[in-house]
Amino acid sequence: MTLSAGTRVEVHLPEDAFSSDVPLVAVMRGDYVGSLHRGIFAVCDDEGHLSACAGDASQYVFLRSAAKPFQVMPAVLAGAIERFGLTGEETAVLCASHNAEPKHRDAVLSALKKAGLDETALRCGAHPPLHEASAADLVRRGEAPTPVCNNCSGAHAGMLLACVARGWPLEGYGEPSHPLQQQTLEILARFAGVRPDDVQLATDNCAVPAFRLPFAGAALAFARLVTGSKVGDDLRQAAAVVCGAMTSWPYMVAGEGRFDTDLMTVAGTEIVSKGGAEGFQGIGIRNLGLGFALKISDGNARASHPATVEVLRALGALSDEQLSRLREYARPEVRNPSGDLVGTIKPVFTVGASS
Repeated sequence: MTLSAGTRVEVHLPEDAFSSDVPLVAVMRGDYVGSLHRGIFAVCDDEGHLSACAGDASQYVFLRSAAKPFQVMPAVLAGAIERFGLTGEETAVLCASHNAEPKHRDAVLSALKKAGLDETALRCGAHPPLHEASAADLVRRGEAPTPVCNNCSGAHAGMLLACVARGWPLEGYGEPSHPLQQQTLEILARFAGVRPDDVQLATDNCAVPAFRLPFAGAALAFARLVTGSKVGDDLRQAAAVVCGAMTSWPYMVAGEGRFDTDLMTVAGTEIVSKGGAEGFQGIGIRNLGLGFALKISDGNARASHPATVEVLRALGALSDEQLSRLREYARPEVRNPSGDLVGTIKPVFTVGASS
C-alpha cells in the first residue's frame, strides 16, 4: 500500500474510552513541553454531588488496586480481624499494594499463619519485590520471589481470612462467582452509589476481579469510605476499621518511597490514599467529607501524583507545611545521568469556583 499526504488514518477503539479527557500534566524540558499526559478526575461529597471535575465524570474507569480498602471489608465484616487476633500493622497490610520489604512479608505471613494458612494458599502469583533493595537482597541470597513478594499478597491474605471465617471454600476465591467476590461487588456498589450490575468486571493482574466504575462513583466510594455515610451501620463500622488501620500504619500500605505512604504520613488521619495500577488514584478527605478519583489516560503513574497534589492543594486539604513535605511529588524533577536538572513534571490545570 502506498501512502500519500492525504491518506486518512482511522482509529478503532472498542469503546468511547477517555473521549472527554483533558491535559492534566506536562513534562517540561526547559521552557517547552516534552510530553503531555491527559486524564480525567472527579471530586464529590458523600451525597454524590460533584465539587469539581475535569472531563466527563460519567465515563468508566478501572480502580485496579485502589479497590483494596473495599476488598478487605468481607474479612472485617466476618470478624476475622478479632477472631485471628490481627495487629494493626497486619490489618493495614491487608489493604496494601506493598513493596515486599521484610516488614510487609512478615506481616502477610503472620496474618496467614494466624488463620492456619501459609503462602501456598495465595493465588496472586509471584514477582520480585517492588522495593529495589529487598529485590536485590533476594538475588544475593539466591532466592526466587514467592507469592508473598507480590504487592497484592496482603489483599489476597485478607480474602483468604474472610473465607476461613465464613467457611467459604478457599479454592477459586478469586473467581467472580465465588461468594467472597460476590460480597465484595455488593460492598463496592454500596459505597459507589450504584447497582452491582452497573459495576463492570475484568481480571486484574493478580487474578481477582478488576472493578470498573464511573469516575463519579469511584470518587463517591472514597468519600463514603472516610465519612461512613449512606452505607449502613455494618459498612460504616468496617470503613472505620479500614481507615484507622491505613492511616495509623501507612508504611504497611505501600512502603519506602511510595506516594500513598508518604501522603498519609504527612496528612495524619485526615486523608486515606490508595493508588491503583496505570495511573489511577483514589483519595478520601475526612475533614472535608470529599472523595477524589483520578486516572491518567495513558497509564503513566508519573503524572498521577502531581495532579493529585494539585487537587488537594486547591481544595485546601493540605497546609503549606504539609505541601512542602510533598514537594517531590508535586513537582518531580527530571535529571540526566550526570545529575543535572533538565526538566520538571507539573500540572497544567487549575481548580477554581465554577462560573
